[in-house]
Amino acid sequence: MLALVTAVTLQTLSGVPSRDVSTTLAAYYQSRSSSPSSLRRCDADAGDLCFGGDHDRQRCRDAGSCPTERESSRFVERLTELATASEAPGAALSHAVYALSKFGQPTRALELLSGCSDRFPCSLLRGLVLARAGASDQAEEAFLDGLAASPDSVRARLEDIGALLGDSDIAEYSSLSGGKRLAFQDRFWWLADPLHSLPGNDRWVAHVARRLELGLHAQIIQAVGSTHPAGHELSVIRRGFEDSWELPEGAPFRMWVSSRGAPVHAIPESRVNAPLTAVRYSLLASSNDEAFSPPYSPIEDLAHQVGRFRDSAGQQIAVATDGSEAAGVVHLVVSSKPGAADLSLVWQGMEDRAVFRIDLPTDTVLMSLESRTGRSARRARGGLAPLDGSGFGLSDVIFVQPGPEGGPSDRESATARMLAARSVPAGVSLGLYWEVYEAAAGPLGYSLSIEDANQGSRPLQAALRLLGFGGETAGSTLSWRDVSTGDGTHPVGVEIDLGILSPGAYSLTLDVSSGEQVASTSWPLTIAPTR
Repeated sequence: MLALVTAVTLQTLSGVPSRDVSTTLAAYYQSRSSSPSSLRRCDADAGDLCFGGDHDRQRCRDAGSCPTERESSRFVERLTELATASEAPGAALSHAVYALSKFGQPTRALELLSGCSDRFPCSLLRGLVLARAGASDQAEEAFLDGLAASPDSVRARLEDIGALLGDSDIAEYSSLSGGKRLAFQDRFWWLADPLHSLPGNDRWVAHVARRLELGLHAQIIQAVGSTHPAGHELSVIRRGFEDSWELPEGAPFRMWVSSRGAPVHAIPESRVNAPLTAVRYSLLASSNDEAFSPPYSPIEDLAHQVGRFRDSAGQQIAVATDGSEAAGVVHLVVSSKPGAADLSLVWQGMEDRAVFRIDLPTDTVLMSLESRTGRSARRARGGLAPLDGSGFGLSDVIFVQPGPEGGPSDRESATARMLAARSVPAGVSLGLYWEVYEAAAGPLGYSLSIEDANQGSRPLQAALRLLGFGGETAGSTLSWRDVSTGDGTHPVGVEIDLGILSPGAYSLTLDVSSGEQVASTSWPLTIAPTR
């Protein structure tokens, strides 16, 4: 049923291929086929030019069966002749544009489309050429224009995201229609947008382009009298067309998409309509993941540290990350829902740390911290819930660089010293800063404890030592007292000695008491081996 829907969509898009067009397609794509016995392994990751650089020529599996440059030129010229002989855009124009874009001639393809004024299908074809040429922002503009003028059946088909969803999401998505279905798609693409610091959505562009190519590909397959195995369309929509093949044991060959061709897994691992705080990503794709290849791929995880504080505007967050490998530019983009205005900050500097402070309303938001260097990018993205807005409570505890004057005494000096991640080398001291909110005037009691994250609660003798503050140490717990003036916000800055803690993952917990009231917060700590 999936293949039938695609074929019907493309007949509406490009017209039913005439006999001349079908004959031209068959003559080029069916010529000089080779038998499976002559196959040799083709690996795009190793730089091989698989299928002669044209995924529609899957019969071209060795140098002897690939078309020559002269044959390819004749093929395009014949399609161009058929296209210019027609008064309306149709299959000949679509396939001439498609071939030129695949053969690395986008300028000629756009020239061929220059006299094509119909928004449907001409803008869609123009978007396909631009997407192939790597001009994603221009391709998105053309696709949006073409979709706006498309019949409802074509638009619904090209924008359908069912093939990208997991079982639980597809069940919900299939039950939706009208505005609810569009809202689901909007949220999906908001979450799947690889970099919020770039205009547009490169993953959406790749999706529409793949669906357009699939329809044109289906007409080629029909012209040569061939078929595809079940699941082919699903695979293409998720990962793109095959660019290699291999010979697994017990099988003649298996087509696949290289890691070079699809290294970035853009959609979240969590459900689309899950709370933002549950959004999770795994950016590097395996051979079975949905994936694509933007010009800034691969995208790697970006180590960072986030701290939340109460503020007169609602809340303030502080974010720190490594700035030394970001070519001097790091972006922080915060948004609350699809279509809402982003809050965006850009850090530019030569220091080894990029530090942001931003005021936010008391809403749960999606935070994306992004940097690009050359042809690669790094990113940290996730939902951020606000702190409780009133009553006795605590801010997050942030890690700071120890200073000669001891622990920081206020938020500004603390955030200026924020570490780029919640990780420190073994055998060092660590600065901590937090704020206590709405404590009654009088004594405050503090208890700071540490646990091995992998082995759970156990005594870590002499693991911690408070520097310059006094207090008692019992196993892996520090206790001391302080006095609050009852002024609303009570800042606390201390330094601790990590003592004999060996490299590994730990969890630190802070308990603060004011009279009968107790507030607690926990955060991870990684102790890295010293070099």
